[in-house]
Amino acid sequence: AHVVVCDLLGGMRQRLRGRVDVLVFNPPYVPSDDAELRGDGIERAWAGGERGRAVIDRFVPLVDALLSPRGTLYLLLERANEPADVVALVA
Repeated sequence: AHVVVCDLLGGMRQRLRGRVDVLVFNPPYVPSDDAELRGDGIERAWAGGERGRAVIDRFVPLVDALLSPRGTLYLLLERANEPADVVALVA
């Protein structure tokens, strides 16, 4: 097994381009203040910044290039993330 440590997709973006059939993403989505977002403890697992979208807004532009023609994205969101706006960005 190989372990890849990177920020979002880092060096894997080219390798995965157009090859992902199912993408499940559970980002840090809880609205939080900047101190939690920049923390180095467990809070980074949930801290999503203002509206909970700091990571989501970085991720969404990458999705289209990753998914295969039959690819599907499953993305965990909550009301504060304004799901309709996120869906519009992905579509």
